[in-house]
Amino acid sequence: MRYPLIGTWQEMETEVVLVERLHEARTFLQRFQGLQFAKPLDSRTGLLLRNCKSIHTMWMRFAIDVFFISNEMTVLEIHRNVKPWRFVVPKSKGVSHVIEITSGWETQCEVGQRTEVLGIEKVKV
Repeated sequence: MRYPLIGTWQEMETEVVLVERLHEARTFLQRFQGLQFAKPLDSRTGLLLRNCKSIHTMWMRFAIDVFFISNEMTVLEIHRNVKPWRFVVPKSKGVSHVIEITSGWETQCEVGQRTEVLGIEKVKV
């Protein structure tokens, strides 16, 4: 993965791990590049796009599942199996961040869940 590993994404109350290895695209250019031209992510690996309110899948080689999240890390929308060459603009208000994973593996994530990112120390996004 070309982006730094920041920790684990988990459900806040039950501490169920949603993504074991969460990487982060930090700059505008990194967010724009995202997973373009990348190989599919390993299972249980995801990419956090901080301060991002919509996504595109141009030049991608695989389908992804997309989680639109509020600033407080509440899951607002989930889009499964988003194929390459698509744009996804959420209908929900308050989207601040996006998490992308390779489509095809199940997460126990649902709309309305409160989540958090944990590393060696608790990371606030």
